[in-house]
Amino acid sequence: MDPTPTSHRAAAYDTLYDLALQGPPNTGWLVASAVALVVALVVLWRRRRQRHGLGVRCFFTGASALILLATGFSVWDHQRLQAALREGQTLVVEGALQSYSVQHRAEYNSSTKRYDRSIAESFYVGAVPFGFIRDASVAGYTNSGDEPLNFAQGETLRVHYVEDAPGEFDSRRIVRLERLRLPNPSGR
Repeated sequence: MDPTPTSHRAAAYDTLYDLALQGPPNTGWLVASAVALVVALVVLWRRRRQRHGLGVRCFFTGASALILLATGFSVWDHQRLQAALREGQTLVVEGALQSYSVQHRAEYNSSTKRYDRSIAESFYVGAVPFGFIRDASVAGYTNSGDEPLNFAQGETLRVHYVEDAPGEFDSRRIVRLERLRLPNPSGR
């Protein structure tokens, strides 16, 4: 099934994930970085004629600016994806879950002499592939909650997503994930 612009269908679905209901990412670093950057700039401005200790202040200012930029990008990305969902600018695919896999990865990092561990998930819904690393630091669904969701092959899902780079497997950002509600066998 080809992805289509957002549309509503008559089938009953349970929402498993909805970015519109998620609060903004942790902005504590954004506020702390902004304050640190302002303080560093004031210190640099006041002592602009003195040369001693300038390297430390420049490093502090640069590090604060980088943290501010990275945190600001996370907030911007989160709000961009929420706006796409709110304004109906998402693609939607509906179909059976296929080829669901969870891969535990461990790569040795020679500089830290430790293993860097990650969990990757991939699956198809209809003919559209999805894949991601479980990581709570990015906007969109990554199954990184305290209790990750379990899926079964063949169950019917509806996925609302945004493609950052059209047609690329790892650029599909899931903004809403729904599971077909199965009828109650008792008839109630």
